[in-house]
Amino acid sequence: MKRGLFYMRTYNIPIDSGFDLYKTLECGQSFRWKQINKNRFIGTINNYLVDIQQNNDRLTVNSHLNSKEICKYFDLNRNYREIANKLQSLDKFMSKIIDFSYGIHILKQEKLECLISFIMSANNNIPRIKKILERLCIKYGTHIEYLGQEYHTFPEIKVLASVKNLDFLKSGWRAKYILDLIKYIDLTYLNELNSLSTIELKDKLMNINGVGDKISDCVLLYSFSRFEVFPTDVWIKRAMCSIYGTKKSEIATFAKNYFGSYRGIAQQYLYYYIMCHRSQFIVNDRD
Repeated sequence: MKRGLFYMRTYNIPIDSGFDLYKTLECGQSFRWKQINKNRFIGTINNYLVDIQQNNDRLTVNSHLNSKEICKYFDLNRNYREIANKLQSLDKFMSKIIDFSYGIHILKQEKLECLISFIMSANNNIPRIKKILERLCIKYGTHIEYLGQEYHTFPEIKVLASVKNLDFLKSGWRAKYILDLIKYIDLTYLNELNSLSTIELKDKLMNINGVGDKISDCVLLYSFSRFEVFPTDVWIKRAMCSIYGTKKSEIATFAKNYFGSYRGIAQQYLYYYIMCHRSQFIVNDRD
């Protein structure tokens, strides 16, 4: 399906001076925002095209989507300065990390998109993940013409429900998990998960083929706003071993006790820092 945009409303949203659009969209949470320049991105939220640009203490938005939904997606009503201050007080390492990473907000992503995106992320790299997701959206999403370019929404579950083959994605073994997923869930099911405790929700997610500990934590954090999870990939493991001398088997317990209820935000600050300073974190295989 294809539609053009004949009119989109332009409006400004005042923001905390600490919010950083670039860091938030380039820190590994989401894979479908197109960067136009350092401060401007175009993407989709809930099937709406969003052209968004940061100008110091405001966001200039061009979209049919209203400001309330933009604020919800970027978690703009939360006091991240207070959270960052608490985390910085823990030790000199976190203070340094947050000085570098501050400005990141945890996105509130659409559940199906987030789930499929992180299934595709397993043993994968970000450029390839982006290409795979773009193929999926071109094939089954709504096409939108905007400023001479074509953009695509993420496919709706009712559209994907009839899909039988995903070989065109070139996603390898991950395609089978996506086919299993779209047979297993529907939109009502995903929305009903909101009422579950984090432990119950994690169990439900891990019952889905292809969803393990790390992927379930990513979905919990980036779609359900469960800040008490601590997604742990190979880079986080290296950092935790290097900085805190933590054994891999003890990382989850350490994070819970040390970072507390906002350990998901601590993880995101840490992850962004690691990605920008990879050479500092050597492989550590302590058990």
